Amino acid sequence: MNLIALVWAGLVVLASVQAEDGSQMQMQTEQIEVGSPESQTASQEQGPIETPEPTIKYIDFSKLTQAPSATVPRNVTKGTQRPDPRQEPPTPEPTPAPTPAPTPAPTPAPTPDPGPWVTKTIGHDEVKPFPQPEPVTISEKAGVKFKPQIQIRTGCVPYPAVNELGETSGGLQTSGSPRGGCRGSGHGSQVYGRSTWIEGVWAIMYSWYFPKDSPSSRMGHRHDWEHAI
Repeated sequence: MNLIALVWAGLVVLASVQAEDGSQMQMQTEQIEVGSPESQTASQEQGPIETPEPTIKYIDFSKLTQAPSATVPRNVTKGTQRPDPRQEPPTPEPTPAPTPAPTPAPTPAPTPDPGPWVTKTIGHDEVKPFPQPEPVTISEKAGVKFKPQIQIRTGCVPYPAVNELGETSGGLQTSGSPRGGCRGSGHGSQVYGRSTWIEGVWAIMYSWYFPKDSPSSRMGHRHDWEHAI
């Protein structure tokens, strides 16, 4: 017990000594004023306070001249752009109808060969004339307008030469009187006409057919054509 008491007494004395030293130092510090010669002397002894120079930082532009890296960070998540519900969907363009293939023209049936031409004759008084068509063109109207009239005094009168079937008149023999058997057909006569330009002149030719041309008995010939221009 005495030893412990002695240790504690020593510690108390040491603590009191340190407390006195601290109080004295505080008093001395308070006595020295900022504007006193002691403070100026102390500041002169310390010397001028140097201001630290600012640290100059440089920007490294070397990385800006390098090509951008094509690598994409693995942990980067790309945001998906959601469609605007207010925006109407685009109207699809109409699909054009396919063009149908052209229908090939039907191949006409080959015209059969009529064979060699065979003349078929009928009686001169059996041939029916063609009906006169209604004139439409200028040449047709002119042909009807300028059709001449003929007067027969002796011999045959005009007859039609062919019908619509292609059957032709057989004509008459030269025997008998010049007017024998050819004084007129019960079907009527026929006038044939053609027209064209000749040396700048529009010409029309009219033709008549006679079953025979016989000035007297046994003279003349079968079939006769006369014309006027």
